[in-house]
Amino acid sequence: MNLSEKLLKLRKQSGLSQQELADQLNVSRQSVSKWELNESVPDISNILALSEIYHVSTDYLLKDSIENDTKENRIDLMIVISTCIVFIGLLSAYMLWKHYQNSICLLVGMLIQIIGIIIFEIFALPTHQQKYQRKFFSINIWLLCFIPIFYMSEYTMTYQLIYNKLHQLIDGSMSSILLFYLPTFLSLLLSFIIFVLIRKYIFKNDK
Repeated sequence: MNLSEKLLKLRKQSGLSQQELADQLNVSRQSVSKWELNESVPDISNILALSEIYHVSTDYLLKDSIENDTKENRIDLMIVISTCIVFIGLLSAYMLWKHYQNSICLLVGMLIQIIGIIIFEIFALPTHQQKYQRKFFSINIWLLCFIPIFYMSEYTMTYQLIYNKLHQLIDGSMSSILLFYLPTFLSLLLSFIIFVLIRKYIFKNDK
C-alpha cells in the first residue's frame, strides 16, 4: 500500500472529508485530493501533522511495507467479543422473560448488553476512528433494538389487532401458539427494519 492509498484509507476511517482535513492542515482541499490521487506528496511538516491526526507513525505513512494490521486485528476481535456479550444479553432477557414475565428480566439483559458496548468502546475510542464504531453498531443495532421493541409489544399488546384477525382464520390450538410467538416475530421484524435503515444510512455516509 503506497502513501496515497494510506492517506485515503486513513481519512475515511477517521470520518473526515477532504475539506475538513484540509482545514486542519491549513492547506487547500485540492492539495489533499492530489495526495490521495498520487499526483503529489505532502511535505515533511504535513506528514508529521497527518501522523498526529491519524494516530499513526510517520514510518507507517512513508514505508510501503509497514502496515497497521495489529491494532485493527485487536479491535476486530473486540467487536466479535462485544457482539457475543450483546447477544448473550438479548438471549438472557428473552429466556428470563418467557419464564418469569418480569420487566426486571429485560433490565438484566439490557445491562449485559450495555456491558458489551462499554467493553467495545474502551478499546475503540482511543483510536479516534469512527470506522470501528460504525462497524460495531451496524452489526449490533438489531440486537440492541429487539429488547425495547419486544417489551413494548408485550406490555402495550400492539400485536392484539393482528392476533384477533388471524384468530378468526385459525383454529384454537394454533391461535394459542400464534399468541405465544407473535410478539417475538413482530419484534424481530420491526427491529430488522430499523437495522436495515440504520445500516443503509451508515454506509451511505461512509462512502
